[in-house]
Amino acid sequence: GLNAAAATTALAELVGVLILAPHINKNIRIRGFGEMIKAPLIGATGILVIGACAKAIFQSAFAIAGVTIAASVLFYGATLLLCKNEFVLGFIKPITEKIKGDN
Repeated sequence: GLNAAAATTALAELVGVLILAPHINKNIRIRGFGEMIKAPLIGATGILVIGACAKAIFQSAFAIAGVTIAASVLFYGATLLLCKNEFVLGFIKPITEKIKGDN
């Protein structure tokens, strides 16, 4: 159940990226197809592993769901940062500039 939900969520994002790829505004720079799908593929794989590990460790469905969701959010966020996702970097840039400016 939980692994299927995680897998379908990640798969839905990947399908959305693939469907919208031809219609992306030409002003948005895309490094290439491989770069575009790298983060969703890494994320989907990581979310499946996280779900399987949580299921092996915990008995309670609530604990499994909570740990899977929390760890998946952190993992996918880190994946987007490490893959240098342009939208995520654009979102955090003003935050980091403000922090650096306040010191």
